[in-house]
Amino acid sequence: MPPSLAHPGEYRRTWTLPLVFSPIDPHVLYFGSQILFRTADGGNSWQVISPDLTREDPGVPANLDAATAADAPKGKRRGVIYTIGPSFVRGGEIWAARTMA
Repeated sequence: MPPSLAHPGEYRRTWTLPLVFSPIDPHVLYFGSQILFRTADGGNSWQVISPDLTREDPGVPANLDAATAADAPKGKRRGVIYTIGPSFVRGGEIWAARTMA
């Protein structure tokens, strides 16, 4: 079961969220929304291993046209983790990149 369905709470989604195996331990799988999840039992249980990694009110990107910028949500977090990069050398070291929007 996907972690965002197994855990209570509001999780943001995009069309393609990252799902990455650990290069050190092939039984560990990471999944990202605005937080990072981890499973080591084939997805039967998931642990939340990060806080919300997106920024509070990042502002409106300068490249948006006026109509789109006017529709941007104000004063709330948005965006998701876009990619996950577990270390090939150090267990537990994970890099996560987020969208700016």
